Amino acid sequence: MAQWKGKVTKELDKLYEEYHQLFKVYPDFYLELEGCYDMSYEEYVGYIKECIEKKKEMPDIVYPDENPDEWDY
Repeated sequence: MAQWKGKVTKELDKLYEEYHQLFKVYPDFYLELEGCYDMSYEEYVGYIKECIEKKKEMPDIVYPDENPDEWDY
């Protein structure tokens, strides 16, 4: 499992919980995003906010042109 290694704030904790309530996984769950978690905190939080707003999971937002049928969960 991939995992966010950047800073953790109260804002990020809150977003993680909101994300988990929607998708039943945390935003850093996805193997297909393994190489992406070196993004800045601002980018990462922005992606999570967009996911929650659009009700789409991280891979759909970070890689919008990919085929979700090919993802390994």
